[in-house]
Amino acid sequence: MFMSEYLSEVLHIEISRKKYADAEKLPLILRGQFRFDLLSVNSVECLAAAPKENISLPAMKKHYIELQKLSGLPCIYELSSISKYAEQRLMNEGIAFYVIDGTVYLPFGGIFLPKTGPRAIVEADRLSFLAQRLLLTALYQKWEQLTLLEIAEWLAVTPMSVTRALDEIEGIGLPFHNRKGRRRFFSRPVDDKEYFAAIEPYLRNPVKKTLRLAYMPKKELRLGGISAVCHYSMLADNTYPTFALTQQELRGFPPDELAVIPKDGEPAAILQIVGYMLDDYDKKAIDPISAILSLSDKEKNDDRVALAIEQIKEKV
Repeated sequence: MFMSEYLSEVLHIEISRKKYADAEKLPLILRGQFRFDLLSVNSVECLAAAPKENISLPAMKKHYIELQKLSGLPCIYELSSISKYAEQRLMNEGIAFYVIDGTVYLPFGGIFLPKTGPRAIVEADRLSFLAQRLLLTALYQKWEQLTLLEIAEWLAVTPMSVTRALDEIEGIGLPFHNRKGRRRFFSRPVDDKEYFAAIEPYLRNPVKKTLRLAYMPKKELRLGGISAVCHYSMLADNTYPTFALTQQELRGFPPDELAVIPKDGEPAAILQIVGYMLDDYDKKAIDPISAILSLSDKEKNDDRVALAIEQIKEKV
């Protein structure tokens, strides 16, 4: 089945195909390796290139750039088959392709359709850190409806990672996904309070590990935990601050600054290793909902902290 027939069937969008009239103007080496057609996808013209035989990934990347430059059109590879590794590599490079009866990836059209086939939706009682990051970003950025590819670009992750996150959100029972054929969207209520009330029961503590540091970190870090809650309220902080950073950021942390003290001693600072960071919210502290989630039960039971939490939620 040609992509024009396939996408017309599952997406109900207008797609037409005809011979590429300027094929003879392309270099002989390219004409020898590909068959060319001109596609119109929702009125966007693009060059479809079908390899006549197996072609290496480096060659695909090189020819893709060359074909777009020579034709002045977006290019799509039409493939009879592809390995999972090669599929992921093409998506990482932003190279448009479709596999007959399989995956369709058209970044210029915002289209990503994973290979069809039975797929069980994962049932879970809590979210992965990526799914939680997606839901909180939707809250703060006031997303109403985004495609899978738009989410992947915003979060700087692969479309497949977003697919898994949306599967979790669907599996957990949250009604924030729509489909048009096999095309997936994230959509949420316009009312922030209604949306937050729906996701709050499934949100988890983002802290993976806590270090009680013997020395104050020299580099500037985002506030985390109770210090971040104080940052977003009128609450006074502890005598020692709490900071947060991701596992990736921890790898670049000077080892001599990670010395810890016994639990019964007062630390110079608390360092929380968190599963995600919303970089676009606040450069001085982790986002307010994640800060609240990272508090201990003892901290939450303090009347002053409980009041600060309610005030923060009202602002969000």
